[in-house]
Amino acid sequence: INQTFEEFAELHNIGATWINGIGALENPEIGYYSLETKSYHRKKFIGEYELTSLMGNITIKEGKYFSHTHITFSNADYQVFGGHLFDAKITAAGEFVMFSGEESIEAIPKKTRQGRGKHTKYAATSRNQKKKRYRGQGS
Repeated sequence: INQTFEEFAELHNIGATWINGIGALENPEIGYYSLETKSYHRKKFIGEYELTSLMGNITIKEGKYFSHTHITFSNADYQVFGGHLFDAKITAAGEFVMFSGEESIEAIPKKTRQGRGKHTKYAATSRNQKKKRYRGQGS
């Protein structure tokens, strides 16, 4: 899913983008970020699931489009799971909307002074090439 978003953004030269979606998927691999270990705990779910929500964004990371998404999905017993999306394949349907801005945002990882994980600085470049700086937390 993320790779498709990145390819679409590159093909259409899309700037900073917010993504929302629903649908059906199979074999999702998700993660939970542990502040203690400063790494993702990954888990792959085998089978078909209902994609109840996908939210995320597309920025530029290390010169390439980068899709950062989180999902919730449910099984046939109505159990819901969620986390950071690493990989999944759309099956019956995938309905997504992208809200694009005129600015291109570059994610630049930067260690915090406290040494507890990473902050991400975001440098936005508008069509008139003026730079703005944003700060968020993440990896």
